[in-house]
Amino acid sequence: MVSFNKQEGRYYIRRPEHPRSNYRGYVKRAVLVMEDKIGRFLNLGEVVHHVNSDCTDDRLENLQLLTREDHTSLHKAGFKLERSVGAWNKLPGWKIKEIHKLKKVGYNNPKIARLLGIADVTVKKYIL
Repeated sequence: MVSFNKQEGRYYIRRPEHPRSNYRGYVKRAVLVMEDKIGRFLNLGEVVHHVNSDCTDDRLENLQLLTREDHTSLHKAGFKLERSVGAWNKLPGWKIKEIHKLKKVGYNNPKIARLLGIADVTVKKYIL
């Protein structure tokens, strides 16, 4: 059974027997996708990072396995975690300017998002 948590902007799958299941028996879908790729459960010190910042995009090519330490460093280095649903996001001014510049020269929203490493919905938010 698949469940979507609007508050977190993530998909969960019911797997009560999984070591990372929450109190209701659900596991983040991104974790299951990554574990399927690597053929084992994640270690306690490992996390799954969404490269394009869209926590609903659990395609393997958008997921990266990191240590907790590396993931924390990545976010502290200026990368702001953004969620496509119900999150407050502020992009740096240079990124907002880049969105408008790329839009002006004819790039579409998905292409801009890929180039800047952000979610499509974030591009749309700043174009309006």
